[in-house]
Amino acid sequence: MFEEVALEDLAEENFLDVAAMGGPEMAMQVVASGAGLVILPMSVARHFNVKDTVARRLTGAEGTQIALAWPSDSSSEVIEEFIGIVRGRTAQSSRQPSAQQEKPKKAPKPDRRGTGAKKPAVAQRYAPNPDKGRGKGSRKKGKR
Repeated sequence: MFEEVALEDLAEENFLDVAAMGGPEMAMQVVASGAGLVILPMSVARHFNVKDTVARRLTGAEGTQIALAWPSDSSSEVIEEFIGIVRGRTAQSSRQPSAQQEKPKKAPKPDRRGTGAKKPAVAQRYAPNPDKGRGKGSRKKGKR
């Protein structure tokens, strides 16, 4: 879970107007420079995550609700991507459609023996050689 920060503990801080900064992306850049703080929905803060910034849950402030609406008969990869970002997933999340692109299948490795022939089902080195005897002393002794 995220650490929480109380709004009353930030009374002395400089809060920036996100709209005056040109939107949340630019506002996060200004925050990274040390000019002040911004209050954003957590999903927006995560989406525009900037190095040298930290997002924490703010307590004691009025909550926000975000609604998302789109035509019911249209669903596209772009809409699914946007819904994922609103829910707090990043663009690199494995659940995002853009991250689920098909991986190219690997080509089969070429036969290193160079013959292209299939490997025999039974290794030849274990098959008996009819040209050779059974070895020294292999003949049965006794009655014939």
